[in-house]
Amino acid sequence: MRQGSVSGSQVRESIAVSAIELCDWLASFGLGATDRDRSLYGDGPEQPGLAGMCGITGGVDDRPAHRGTKRHARVRHNPRAPLLWVGDDEDWKTAHEQSQALVCPEPDCDIELVAVENRSYRYNPRFFRFKSKSKQCGHWPARNRGGPETPQHDWVKARLAGIVRHLGHQATPEHWHTRADVFVHKPAFCLEVQLQSTQFTDRTASRQRKGAEVCWFLPGHLDSRKARAALFHGRGVRFRVVDRQSHRPIAPWESPDDRDLARRAIIEVWGTVAHPPRRGQEPDPSVVRPGSAWFRTDSLDGYRFLKEVLSGRRRWYPAETIGNKTGLWALDTDVTAYRDFRARQQDHLDQLHREQQARDARPEPPAPPAEAEGPVPLAGAPAVERDDVEEPPQVPVAEPDTVPFAKINAPTPRPAPAHAVSVQPRRRRWWQLWRRTP
Repeated sequence: MRQGSVSGSQVRESIAVSAIELCDWLASFGLGATDRDRSLYGDGPEQPGLAGMCGITGGVDDRPAHRGTKRHARVRHNPRAPLLWVGDDEDWKTAHEQSQALVCPEPDCDIELVAVENRSYRYNPRFFRFKSKSKQCGHWPARNRGGPETPQHDWVKARLAGIVRHLGHQATPEHWHTRADVFVHKPAFCLEVQLQSTQFTDRTASRQRKGAEVCWFLPGHLDSRKARAALFHGRGVRFRVVDRQSHRPIAPWESPDDRDLARRAIIEVWGTVAHPPRRGQEPDPSVVRPGSAWFRTDSLDGYRFLKEVLSGRRRWYPAETIGNKTGLWALDTDVTAYRDFRARQQDHLDQLHREQQARDARPEPPAPPAEAEGPVPLAGAPAVERDDVEEPPQVPVAEPDTVPFAKINAPTPRPAPAHAVSVQPRRRRWWQLWRRTP
């Protein structure tokens, strides 16, 4: 194959991804699930639909045998029983035990189904087919939802659904009406496991229009621009599957028969899970700079995370709501402690502001008073006359100088030199020159 060329399988895979995005777009206009499904995959051989024209047949595998199959079923005459899903081992065991009483999962639809398992299929060899070819329906089709469901994807969905059910909530994997990976009925919550980049914003809005909240579970290796936006601004969280003892990453879906490995495997979430400051490291409101982050992010067990989220104690707080630049999943009690910290910090700032205003408004101190001639008696005290007190010496007051000052620009006269008496020698006469002076 030449460099830069695209294979046929890559083209079909990209078309499949576009098909699921188109399906979500049609859902935004209120089209029914059956209408969307027919517009994508057709309703028979005479109308192949988009996927049929591109060579993509129905089902989670690329085999034509999956056309007209389902991945969900329910037990007849027991409408309150949870739906059976092919990705759950316990559900599959129940389906085989009551295979003669399986019907379509849609209420008021009694089309009979049969549980089938074919190990020759690479992806998801389990499925439910119609018991009679003459009696079929279009509810809950096992359609290609953007590519084959990988074993990792199915394992994570099954584990999330098991956690939700263990917490006492009703969970449906691969919910048909909301197209959620795991749909929690009460409270209405869509748990989405996304291993590849997709239209996160549109799919989130589509589920919210149906009255359900959304939480995206993204692996650590998914680091595209859309994935980061969904993680930090679109109600996302990172996840990994680790050993509960060593906390090392493991892949139990690669060894489905290893029960001990499956028991040790847990889901751990991180990335946007908020935690309060560690004990003993609480910040001081009088020292911390206003606007600095108070929360820290750390990992959390997936069971505890879902328990807090579904109970309403841990909520999604968008960016800049609780002092962080990104959105966070935070507990209500931690948010209360954060707001109390901010209130004490604001009180400290207000106190500093009031003290500064008081210093600015304080008047200047008056000039010191002149010295008194005697001791100043206290206010209200009677004057006491004493004879033995020495009076301070009288300081003569200098008379004012009345000599006018010279002008500044006037030339200063040069002082006259002192009169010097010059001694000149006495002139002698001519006859006195012969005389010798002593």
